Amino acid sequence: GGLRWSRTFGGVYDDSARGIAADHSGNIYVTGVFQDVVDLGGGPLTAAGHNDAYLASYAVVDGAHRWSVPRGGRDNDYPEGLVVEGDALYFAVSFGETSDYGAGAIRSAGDLDALIAVYATVDGAHRWSLFFGGVEKDQGRSVAVDGAGHVYFSGYFAGVADFGGNALTAFGSRDAFLAGYATADGAHRWSTHFGGTDEAWGWEVVVGPRGHLYQSGIFSGTVNFGGEDLTSAGGYDLYLVSTTATGAHRWSRRFGGPGDDLTRGGLVVDAEGSVYLSGIFEQEADFAGTPLVAAGGGDAFLLKIGGATLP
Repeated sequence: GGLRWSRTFGGVYDDSARGIAADHSGNIYVTGVFQDVVDLGGGPLTAAGHNDAYLASYAVVDGAHRWSVPRGGRDNDYPEGLVVEGDALYFAVSFGETSDYGAGAIRSAGDLDALIAVYATVDGAHRWSLFFGGVEKDQGRSVAVDGAGHVYFSGYFAGVADFGGNALTAFGSRDAFLAGYATADGAHRWSTHFGGTDEAWGWEVVVGPRGHLYQSGIFSGTVNFGGEDLTSAGGYDLYLVSTTATGAHRWSRRFGGPGDDLTRGGLVVDAEGSVYLSGIFEQEADFAGTPLVAAGGGDAFLLKIGGATLP
């Protein structure tokens, strides 16, 4: 745990880091939000709007700056997911109004639209990008790559949205979505959604050892992910759902209690197929048969579901 190096960056307004990834060549990649002007190590970057996104890369050995670029437009931009596969950097973001993520100006169809973009790891050069949404709020939260030419996109939407296939209509006030595309050019492969009587918020997506997909999120009311109905025990409960590489339901689980139980990521699947999830719970909650009682207003949790107990 000894410190090797540290770097700080920022301007006179709020700047934050929201995602980090690493490659196999000794480089790290960071995304986040900045306002006005910020220097991430390569000179000043100027925001086009209120909150703009950035991408930056550094050497893992000493934190030396490699490259940094601004992304965004006049309204707010919210970068979330970031993953590296080979020589490509995959990026999930939500944006409003008019933005530019490397392919020229694009305009959201409504409040916020979801976007996935791909850049070269060597210099941040744009390769391709796709954006999706309808007249209501649609947000991209996570991206995953399976190494076999497929990239997966996760988030949530309201009303009607089209993620490259047929238009999807939310079952409730907000639905989670999962979609698959080709890594070479973003060609649509499939897209699906999950919802029910109220809200389902899709957060992180990861690829497991056999190519299966795992999505984490939160929901209220009753929701269906392709198996049996799941009903929240309180305000928001947590969910885990696993699908095939083409979006077909494998299994789904609910965790929680009478308070709000939340996750905003923190999902990992190991080589044996065990699933790990972190987040926050209130009051008391049941995690796969293990009851936990919070010591304060909101406590952190770490959950492991063994691979042998899952299909």
